[in-house]
Amino acid sequence: MWAVHRDGAVHLGILEGDLRAGWHARFGTIPAEDLGIVAAYLNTAGSWTNGRTRIRAAKGMACIHLADGPVRLLHQHAAARLQVLCTIVDRGAALPHTAPAQPARVTPRRGGLAIDVAVVGHPLADGAVTADPQGGVRMSVPTSAGPLELLLPALPLLVAAAEATNDDMALRLWGTDIVGADVVVQVPADTARAAAAEAQWLLPGFARRFGEHAV
Repeated sequence: MWAVHRDGAVHLGILEGDLRAGWHARFGTIPAEDLGIVAAYLNTAGSWTNGRTRIRAAKGMACIHLADGPVRLLHQHAAARLQVLCTIVDRGAALPHTAPAQPARVTPRRGGLAIDVAVVGHPLADGAVTADPQGGVRMSVPTSAGPLELLLPALPLLVAAAEATNDDMALRLWGTDIVGADVVVQVPADTARAAAAEAQWLLPGFARRFGEHAV
């Protein structure tokens, strides 16, 4: 689930599908005059609808229904973030905007990507990936020298993640350390594929429809 704000309203989007069947983005809107109501209902197990988009809340979770689209159950933290977003936009507060980062250069490899980045430190765990509003995928990798933050292009990552899934392997990123030795960072392939698909199809769909960055 993604959300953008424009002209006082909050617009919601869900990406559904897969590589074989194709991807489809579904959208809904919480109008400006209902943001306060939705924020309150998210906190008091209420139910709101405008006839096309419906939000039901219970026990800290929220169920989102979009017209002609999927139903998504938001866990407690996601429901709380939606509540905070509705409250901030309703009060007219400015939301933070981050400048776009330059994506790292990558070279396709079977089941992974070679990244043109010097990795300082030894990776301590799998990387975590999230779709970026600028159309890339942000990766954070804990290393012995601190977190490694990367912005990767979505389409090559999507293809590499699909290959890794077909091979029943984790997605691998090959980098080099400061002396030129190979360093391998692993990412769960299904997580990387979902983030890359959002960056490739859902977020550009938001930009075309609403002209705002996702938050």
